[in-house]
Amino acid sequence: MFINGAILTVILWSRMFRTKAYLFLANMTVADLFLAAIYGSIQINKEGVFQSHHHHGSSNYPVATECQFQAYIEIAVQSVMILCQTAASFERFVIIVLPFQAQRFWTSRMSQSIVAICWVASLLIGFIGPVFVTSECISLTDTGGRRHVIYYCGVRQDSYLLISKIRLVVLFLIPFTLMCIFYGSVCYILWRSYDKLHARQVNEMHEFAARFSLAEPDERSTVVSLDRYSTLDRLLGSNNTGRLLPEGTRKHMYMNPQAVKSRRRVIKLLISILLVFMLCWAPKLILDIYNARNLESIHLEPEFLFDFELENLISLELDITEDHTHYLDHARVVAHAMLLYHPTFSALLILFSSQKLRNTLRLVRRTSSTS
Repeated sequence: MFINGAILTVILWSRMFRTKAYLFLANMTVADLFLAAIYGSIQINKEGVFQSHHHHGSSNYPVATECQFQAYIEIAVQSVMILCQTAASFERFVIIVLPFQAQRFWTSRMSQSIVAICWVASLLIGFIGPVFVTSECISLTDTGGRRHVIYYCGVRQDSYLLISKIRLVVLFLIPFTLMCIFYGSVCYILWRSYDKLHARQVNEMHEFAARFSLAEPDERSTVVSLDRYSTLDRLLGSNNTGRLLPEGTRKHMYMNPQAVKSRRRVIKLLISILLVFMLCWAPKLILDIYNARNLESIHLEPEFLFDFELENLISLELDITEDHTHYLDHARVVAHAMLLYHPTFSALLILFSSQKLRNTLRLVRRTSSTS
């Protein structure tokens, strides 16, 4: 929470990050903070929510509302983060691949509207969670012979595998495919522009040589317009400058090292975003399906669970996971932590790849060293 709070403060208070691209990043950070606050409140009140009572006659399910609320918040907030990142990839796709069209219709107001649509859609998607979640209880007998009833949140019978598959498709496969298409198109355009810029640099060299009679006129190459790629370089934040050649009024540009570095930096950033998304979301969702398959392989009636002793429950868990219990427990913890920290990883990756932030840090370092 502290890291996300610091990131959000930098984005909101620094003028260099008040752009359309960082609007989606700020919303992902806000959603992650909201989810962390809800989970923190539930964990603080865990003793009051997940109660354990001595079994004396009839008892009710005191955690039904809390379980449904937690499921709603989890699905809604995760949907916000996924939709905002997918929208950010589409925004990069439009600006880089279709720069002239983007200048006309992709305004700050449109970005704000897309963010609002993401939130509304996520709040509606969140209602899927309470449908499949219910509160359950299990009866245990401790070593002193006392019988206890423990209440906990669970998934409705025969729905765990279904909801796990839905989450895998909706929260990972579809967004990851769209981001691969959008970011892949951007990387292709940037990579192809290397050759384009090199060809235009050769054209300018021939033009310069012909101007001073260092080459025959038939040896000169046809100079191609750089309108699209000059706009592309400006959008990427490079320091390229254009000039007008005597033979025409079209704008041209040198392939200086700054243009190459700018393109390489953006390509590496986009590939890193895809890798971070895959590493943070895929393990948790795949493990959920694996656990659901294991649970569905055991056909136990709900009433049968109340007659289980503590030792039988432990042996049952060991039978389910066999020799992989130790590794699966660690894998679940790591996968869950990776999913929770995904917005933080993405925000840090994007912030520290910003050339403006790097220049600011260098300036601060020089100022501190000179003083």
